[in-house]
Amino acid sequence: NEHLVYFQLSANEKDLSQGNWTDKEKVQVETLDDEVEVEMGKISENDEKNYYAIWKYRDSYYELSGQIEKEEILKILNEMQYNL
Repeated sequence: NEHLVYFQLSANEKDLSQGNWTDKEKVQVETLDDEVEVEMGKISENDEKNYYAIWKYRDSYYELSGQIEKEEILKILNEMQYNL
């Protein structure tokens, strides 16, 4: 539906996008072998709400963001699988 969603994987937290995010909160997400703390929030751009999630798993940093509802981001995070 012409909505964009971005997924970024980085070895360095500084490489993730930085923005003026609001409504920041931390949530816990279960993985197959651990629990991960995820920072979530939103930003408004061009009258669109954009949500984001940033987290670290093992030695990598992840970011998922875009024109997607918070509930959808949580669903994706709960269903993600990582190579062990």
